[in-house]
Amino acid sequence: MGYRDGETNYARSRRPTTVYLGCTATPRLLPTGTRSTVMAKTAIVILAGTEGHDNLGRLVNGLITARESVETDGDEVKLIFDGAGTQWIPELEEPESDHFDLFRAVKDHASACDFCSSAFGVDEAVDESEIPRLDEYGGHPSLRSLVEEGYEVLTF
Repeated sequence: MGYRDGETNYARSRRPTTVYLGCTATPRLLPTGTRSTVMAKTAIVILAGTEGHDNLGRLVNGLITARESVETDGDEVKLIFDGAGTQWIPELEEPESDHFDLFRAVKDHASACDFCSSAFGVDEAVDESEIPRLDEYGGHPSLRSLVEEGYEVLTF
């Protein structure tokens, strides 16, 4: 029997499995209020700079997503400040920052692009924060290697 689009049962059964949360799985609906037992490997990349309210929203959403993974048993998370996103590090290190506590909750999982820290003039602040620098590919983090390791890469 064919489907509306002319596809056969055989063709549908030969589709690759969906990649979901960095794992090979078939997504399933869960009852409201329950959590999946799928362990997520998430790399959150903050690219948004410090200019504008929209970029602040991207930063906060990235930090909240990282905190959710940190608080979920079995999840692995990496928080990477790259590009103009490296400019947030000195601001987030200030105790007066509105997002100081949120950043503290995920700082142990944070790293920064080595090249971009220099290019955006925050070398000293990154060094003082003791956030590790990544320079795996031409001075930048290797997002490809994260995908190869099974991480789902989310950019903010």
